[in-house]
Amino acid sequence: MNYLELCREALRAAGTDSPRSMDGVGPGRASDYESQVALCVRQAWLDIQHLHPDWGWSAARLVARVERGVSRVSPRGLGVERFGQWRGDGLWLAAPLSDPAAKGRLRRISYPEWRRMTGSGPPRPGARLREWGQAPNLDLLLHPVPSEPQLLDGEYRKGAQSLAADGDEPDGLPAEHRMAIVWRAVALMHGSDSDGDGYAFARNAYLQALEPLRRQMLPGTGVGGTLA
Repeated sequence: MNYLELCREALRAAGTDSPRSMDGVGPGRASDYESQVALCVRQAWLDIQHLHPDWGWSAARLVARVERGVSRVSPRGLGVERFGQWRGDGLWLAAPLSDPAAKGRLRRISYPEWRRMTGSGPPRPGARLREWGQAPNLDLLLHPVPSEPQLLDGEYRKGAQSLAADGDEPDGLPAEHRMAIVWRAVALMHGSDSDGDGYAFARNAYLQALEPLRRQMLPGTGVGGTLA
């Protein structure tokens, strides 16, 4: 189900489906109530993504080029649009562009370590890369400053996706688990009426939908958690 289909399913699950089918999520294409449903569906997907930092669908690999003399680069500068965090202690590799087969494993260092190593003056190119780190603003940090262009090979976690267009698909979420979004959205549609039967039914259905999703998409997980 895409964004629009999730909205239609949420309307049906809540028992409030109108005689006409919801035409779209954009301005002028949905009634005021349908627009609220669309907001709940969007928030439901965000809530599920934020339940666990290590959902399987959020893992991604980066292979990128870093130019000579660059010791700090933003995720966007490496071509990553939806970025969450760098990950992997000891999983990063680097190789000179002139010899891509000569990969070397990088050691992770802290931001204070990187600052001490690089000093306060202008960066000076040195030996081949040995360390990497992450700045408070999520920039990727490199040491020593590479004396020639490098190929980096590492891992990161994607940032949360916000559904916007009718055809947007929940990125990485298997189709068989997308009813979790629907039931979370239905619970949100009840707003402050958390004592009502409709909310309780939607909450239970949501938690039941989360169980197989956690088993499939979390490493070594047990079932648990609460409705966020």
